[in-house]
Amino acid sequence: QLIDKLPPMIFDRDPGVIINTLLALDGVLSSKNPDRLLVLDKTLAVHLVNRLRDFNEWGLTYVLGLLERFDWASEGNEMYAVMN
Repeated sequence: QLIDKLPPMIFDRDPGVIINTLLALDGVLSSKNPDRLLVLDKTLAVHLVNRLRDFNEWGLTYVLGLLERFDWASEGNEMYAVMN
């Protein structure tokens, strides 16, 4: 099934593949339930932060919007380690 093949593609080397995969997952989840959004875990959030410089302006805007959904406060001081 397509939905099962998408999550590993988030960790692809190509930033375009990452953005399109995130958009597809977010679209599939919200089409099934408009209140359901893509939820980021720590691994995905750190991966996206580390790849920020690779995204074009449009992709960067989308990823920053996704990163706003992540609860950085729950990570305590680790947030600062990620930012460095």
